[in-house]
Amino acid sequence: MRELSVTALKPGMVFASDVKLVTGNLFVARGYEITAGFLERLKNLRPGSVKEPLKVIIRSEEHPS
Repeated sequence: MRELSVTALKPGMVFASDVKLVTGNLFVARGYEITAGFLERLKNLRPGSVKEPLKVIIRSEEHPS
């Protein structure tokens, strides 16, 4: 598990905790697997709209040892 900024997210990562907007509203629930389409949606938000850092689970095959 790692804490990352919005700009560091990649498809295949899974949110380890709920993602909330700075207003406190839920944007996406934990357990959601990030897709390319989701990243496109995220780009359409105003910078600073999402509370950071974001806790994600990175599968081992994405970062080989």
